[in-house]
Amino acid sequence: MKKKREKAVAELNNQGIRISKNEININILKWIEENSVDGYYQIPMIPAIYLLKKGYLKIYEGGEEVSLEKLLSIASKKDRHVLAKLIVFENLIRRGYYVRNIDEGVMEVYSSVAGKKKYNLIVIDEGHSIDIDKIYELTKTSEIIIAIVERRGGITYYATSQFGRGE
Repeated sequence: MKKKREKAVAELNNQGIRISKNEININILKWIEENSVDGYYQIPMIPAIYLLKKGYLKIYEGGEEVSLEKLLSIASKKDRHVLAKLIVFENLIRRGYYVRNIDEGVMEVYSSVAGKKKYNLIVIDEGHSIDIDKIYELTKTSEIIIAIVERRGGITYYATSQFGRGE
């Protein structure tokens, strides 16, 4: 008889999703942030949603289990592009990439957990505006990819490698 897979347990609070060192397993390890506070580590919102969706994580708030729908609702109040970011995140993970700093508005995309950074990625929903000045500044230091998520969930990636170069 197979042993049932144990889910890691995390807590949702005002600072985000936090998990104790004792709860971290192989599925969680690559998504936690590096610094611990009082023996707890932070999991960025997008990876936490992904881990909850995949069944690797249980999240509690005030003793009650948080559903995927509730976590998405909470996250969307802070970031209107959270669902688009989740769609892009899952797409990149399926393709073998590793993604960091998702909650800062710009995702850092790596070839693997220990790999070199490939590019920065900005995610927006179809029909929403984007700060062109921010893109222009970012293209001065690294390649930027813009991912536009269509209403039906399709993703179109645009490279900005030529924009702003050569100054």
